[in-house]
Amino acid sequence: LVDSVSMIPYLHGCFVLHAIIVFCILSLLNGGNVDVGSSDSPFAQKFPNCAEPYKRIVKQTKAKAILCPMIKDELGFLSEWVAYYQMHGFDHIMVFNDGSSDNGIDELKPWIASGFVTVHTNWTTGTLNVNPAFLKNDFKKAMTVKALLESNCKQAALSWGYDYFVSLDIDEYMIPLAPGVTIVDALQHWTNTTQRSVYCVAKNNFQSSPHILEPVNLLTIEAYQSRMKQTAKMNYYTTVSPKCAYQLNGPKFAGNTSQYIAECCHFHGCQGWDFRGNTRFCTENHKQENWRLSGKGHKWIDSFVINHYSRSLEKYGNKSKTWKTSTGEAKAGESALQAASSYDVPKFLARSLGWHYDPIALRYSCQLREQLKNMTGESPYLRPGDIWYRNPEYGKLVADPDKRGRYGRPNPEGFKYSVKNPYNYHGTKLGD
Repeated sequence: LVDSVSMIPYLHGCFVLHAIIVFCILSLLNGGNVDVGSSDSPFAQKFPNCAEPYKRIVKQTKAKAILCPMIKDELGFLSEWVAYYQMHGFDHIMVFNDGSSDNGIDELKPWIASGFVTVHTNWTTGTLNVNPAFLKNDFKKAMTVKALLESNCKQAALSWGYDYFVSLDIDEYMIPLAPGVTIVDALQHWTNTTQRSVYCVAKNNFQSSPHILEPVNLLTIEAYQSRMKQTAKMNYYTTVSPKCAYQLNGPKFAGNTSQYIAECCHFHGCQGWDFRGNTRFCTENHKQENWRLSGKGHKWIDSFVINHYSRSLEKYGNKSKTWKTSTGEAKAGESALQAASSYDVPKFLARSLGWHYDPIALRYSCQLREQLKNMTGESPYLRPGDIWYRNPEYGKLVADPDKRGRYGRPNPEGFKYSVKNPYNYHGTKLGD
């Protein structure tokens, strides 16, 4: 026993020496620097310094592309999303506003005025020719309406001579794996190289850490840098479906190919068109056209990924007030209706897993800030909207009636916090 105790200082020294050796090896492998911030951690955060020169992406081709998101209550997130895809070479965004109760459309005014964005409302399930069987569940109804609205968008794009359509939501940022190119240029290169016309892009799910409140001073692509390590996983238990990009016309297209894409293909691929009231055209053309579009026998090249952002608990809480289509997956003892309308904390936590550090989107951070400044005239960037808890911290107004004083006391007109947060993105001081 005495001999064993006397060995403890020696063993401790061995462990310390081993740790030093490991540290030195890691340092050498990393060019002499061990960067703790880049390790896998839900709290890893890095930001580029936009005061330094950075490489911009510029569209090189004449290919034209369109996006057609369906939105509801996305105040604060629309302008940066639209600016991101404008930066990536898209020519038009057709927004379908699904009865938003907020003022989110106001932040799109510069893009609406320029003609880059159009906003559409007031459709009905009758005019969309929805299969009645898909009207019994709120979630299925919403997904059916979304697919049919996208179909209308593709029809319009074809009449305008557009080349590409991509199905994306406001919390999804598509990224070319090759740096220095726009999405539209990368799509054209991919279709020309592979002779394929459909690319269903896998998603990486970025969790909410380290933010409970929405960081109003950061872009979405800056604020969330940790994700599930496995692609196409929402969490350890749930997979997430890819979203598809389509070439709308091509040299090998037959007479029905473009129409097949417009009518029979949706956000997850060219299958499952039974939500339509009339499916005869899709059924008759599926085998031939699906084979043509998939490019069977041609090589595949991985070229894109989608960053899917869960965003903060504050955003989730705001969304839960009005959204009624959270998921179509019912738990044990839960009805389909309950599943479609349940925004609870466990469902938020199910989106908040993963610790793999992934800064790929930061390559666009500085140019996106520049794009927003050019369109809005505002700098530095602060998330639009008067609903955020952190607004007074940055000298912004809060109008949300839920954000009141003690015992529900209303704040005075034009309430602002007297001590502003002096820090913004990478330490840039905000003006008074």
